[in-house]
Amino acid sequence: MDHQVCAIFKHTTPNGIAVDFSSQLDATKRAFSCDPLSAFGGIWGFNHPMTEEVADYIINDQKVFIEVLLAPEFDEGALKILKTKENLRVIKFGDLLLIIPISFVLLIGCVFAGIMWFALFGDLKELFIKKLYK
Repeated sequence: MDHQVCAIFKHTTPNGIAVDFSSQLDATKRAFSCDPLSAFGGIWGFNHPMTEEVADYIINDQKVFIEVLLAPEFDEGALKILKTKENLRVIKFGDLLLIIPISFVLLIGCVFAGIMWFALFGDLKELFIKKLYK
């Protein structure tokens, strides 16, 4: 079973991060529930291709204003939903998580005048199972 990660940042501050071992939608809901107010205008990142179900939840169900979405890929249905929002930056980083042989990858994005550091860790499963599920 692979882990699904959703991380939300505003400027350089993390607002929510969640890991789910089966559902991208559940990880997204849990990350958003950490601080829904601060998620407004934020940067959202995923470690797996964004599904249509997640795009629908963010854009249509929650109606969250987002500046940037980062994912390795986006389903066609997800892109169709995301294209309905003006001024949303969608960044596809492809195989970056597979190509770089380190335990984490830093993606740097400029948002207005600031720099946001977005970290995706290689294998969070061991860390979270040991600390959260014992």
